[in-house]
Amino acid sequence: MPLPAPLRKRRAPAALVFLALAGLGASVASLAPAWWRRGRAKRPGSVAEAELLAQLALRLQPKAELKELFRRFPSPENWGGNYLEPDLAMYGVLRDPEAALFVEYDGYWRHAEEEGIALDTAKNAALLAYAPEGSYVVRINHAALEDVQPQQNVVWLTVVAWRSGDHTSLLVTLEDVLRQIHLCLGGQIMWNRLTHGVGEEGGALSIRAREFSISAAARGNSTEEIGRFLAMRGYDIGEKCWNKVGLVSLSIEEQLDPMLLWLEEQGLSKVQIQKVLAGQPRIFRLNIEDTLKPTADWILGLGLSQAQLAKVVAGFPQILGCSIEQNLKPTTDWILGLGLSQAQLAKVVAAFPSILGLSIEQNLKPTTDWILGLGLSQAQLAKVVASKPQILGCSIEQNLKPTTGWILGLGLSQAQLAKVVAAFPSVLGLSIEQNLKPTTGWILGLGLSQAQLAKVVAGCPHILGCSIEQNLKPTTGWILGLGLSQAQLVKVVASKPQILGYSIEQNLKPTTDWILGLGLSQAQLAKVVAAFPSILGLSIEQNLKPTTDWILGLGLSQAQLAKVVASKPQILGCSIEQNLKPTTDWILGLGLSQAQLAKVVAAFPSILG
Repeated sequence: MPLPAPLRKRRAPAALVFLALAGLGASVASLAPAWWRRGRAKRPGSVAEAELLAQLALRLQPKAELKELFRRFPSPENWGGNYLEPDLAMYGVLRDPEAALFVEYDGYWRHAEEEGIALDTAKNAALLAYAPEGSYVVRINHAALEDVQPQQNVVWLTVVAWRSGDHTSLLVTLEDVLRQIHLCLGGQIMWNRLTHGVGEEGGALSIRAREFSISAAARGNSTEEIGRFLAMRGYDIGEKCWNKVGLVSLSIEEQLDPMLLWLEEQGLSKVQIQKVLAGQPRIFRLNIEDTLKPTADWILGLGLSQAQLAKVVAGFPQILGCSIEQNLKPTTDWILGLGLSQAQLAKVVAAFPSILGLSIEQNLKPTTDWILGLGLSQAQLAKVVASKPQILGCSIEQNLKPTTGWILGLGLSQAQLAKVVAAFPSVLGLSIEQNLKPTTGWILGLGLSQAQLAKVVAGCPHILGCSIEQNLKPTTGWILGLGLSQAQLVKVVASKPQILGYSIEQNLKPTTDWILGLGLSQAQLAKVVAAFPSILGLSIEQNLKPTTDWILGLGLSQAQLAKVVASKPQILGCSIEQNLKPTTDWILGLGLSQAQLAKVVAAFPSILG
């Protein structure tokens, strides 16, 4: 029942109020101060916290409901989280019965670092700002803190550590805490049990407090607490993932912070860590020293860089839970057995880390056997795996077979299909409906026949991976812009489909500008491209310029060179040493002079071919 109004107004003697608060049982909630009633119970942050603070709480409030003393409160202004969560929150203990005594257990080592001290200092201020005047914060630490700035109504204690579950050492620590509280707050604590050790069992540990800490350990931390902690660190992985974290005995801070720090040290960005937490929330159950570090070192030992390791972990976080001897090493040995080099293996793992999670017998071997069955050699299979390892993760029945069957339906032979897969293995990962059909339909729409389409795909399978809007349309539009007709464009595509994969700015335009620079007109350029589209794929520095310089060296003028290129552009695709020079040497051997040779070539350039 509530206290009489006159008694509340005159501020009753602290001892009387305390006795009422400590012993009224079910009516305590109605007697509690307003700041207390705004909060609600929470679970202890760790077993260690529950072991010590439950014992301390019952020394100060023997009749208290322990679960109500571990409490969270609405977040005050300028405090970062949604809640303000002291480790232990009590009232009726100090001389002012409505004042709060907050106790923080800072057993985790990061509390002793500069950043941890700064956060704890800010939390002290938030707690005191939330509670009534006359409230105190007691912080219990195992390390002497030298850089702590004094705060009014804040007490920093350094006590000996205890062994979890060991009653004797815990009692020593508890008595140490009580002695120091008495020294620092003796004038503020109104009850004398600090010095006399009065409890349920005299100076021994409280059975009720021990049972409470055991219960806290069994329950672990709630999914809500885990999610809130991760959200405060900037990670929102969803409630389904929280349930898989499965913390049991350590505090959220002790369990999660070291893992987050380790992931950061591996070079993972905030976004990548988010992916790891969402994809492998059980990572927090793994031991860093015994499991994670050996696995990371082994992956680096394959030849991956630190940046690649970060991508592997982010792309396939389950790898951290795989056994090196039973899973990872057998898989990489099998991949090397296909004929890949160590460097290629490193690229495979970096590009498709999920390959290390596939079963050799159920996934990898059946898929590679099927690919070999298409007609590829072992060397070609090795190249396929090295260049597009993701194929090994595709279903044979649902992906690979339908795709190859569709390609054969274009009119390719089995041998041509094998060449397509060997040259462009990515084709097996393309969607028939979203990629292959639209692309081939667009090519046919240019005016090619079905037979020409089959030759295009067989000769340049990479075209199937080009974007219609970003590659094919702009390139064909640019070729038509040179002055070619639609019929000439069809011949260009049918005879040299690789052109559609060239960059306009980096390949096509520089080449045509160079040809025009020889002295050809725009109309002549169009005829050159229509007659010899392969010219657009030749290197200016390695092919075109050396060949034209050699022709000029025969004694032709610049104007004559322009006519040679305009009438017989195929000459620019000939090898000087294997074709052009032997031919001119033979002509000179007939008795012609160098000047006569120049006239012959200028008048009849086809002779060089």
